[in-house]
Amino acid sequence: MKIIIVLTSVVLFGVIFLIPYNQVLALSVDQIDNYVGASIIHPAHPLYFLKTIRENFELKFAANPKTAVIRKIEFLTRRIREVKSLMHYQRPDLISSTLEKYAKILDDISGMDTQKRDVVNMAQDEVANHLVILIKRYTQLENNRAKISFRRTISRISQWNIEMTKRLNTGGYTDLAKKQIQLNLPACQFLSKEASSSALNDVERVVLKKRADKCFIYYNVRQIYN
Repeated sequence: MKIIIVLTSVVLFGVIFLIPYNQVLALSVDQIDNYVGASIIHPAHPLYFLKTIRENFELKFAANPKTAVIRKIEFLTRRIREVKSLMHYQRPDLISSTLEKYAKILDDISGMDTQKRDVVNMAQDEVANHLVILIKRYTQLENNRAKISFRRTISRISQWNIEMTKRLNTGGYTDLAKKQIQLNLPACQFLSKEASSSALNDVERVVLKKRADKCFIYYNVRQIYN
């Protein structure tokens, strides 16, 4: 019995984690959602520990800093897949911790080398797709704690976009900076819409309005500047 379990684990390990990365082109919301897919091995799965082990190994044996950043971008996509699976299997209790991991990885790649244009482009495209999926899936949530986590993550993505735009401008990569801030528009619109939601309390609406205002102000300034 133990042998069967081990063999099954190894097979799943290979199937789930040896999928190559492909950059996503401009697609519709549903196409993006379908492209990203969902995770077979998610936080509620008994073999999830294998995923954690695999990711630790991937980072430990990354050939160089650039490869490590690429791995982390892939991890971001895995967290979004996991959230989709948790929604499918009705495990909203694990969504918050999964999105916290997402935010931590996003923070980790904030200091990426902006001279690596291919990596910056990859990060921009992937995070933009994650934003689209989170906004779409938000409307399907019923669990309040999960909804709070979604709002917090979308807000964090918005802040990341602004931070990256500043870094890219400072480095002289104005084309990438313009792309970065344009990708932030869905987050601005989401935060603004939620800031007027009657489902939230006064404090939540005030916080979201401040974040939405900051998002739009920076977006409009960059549009005029460019």
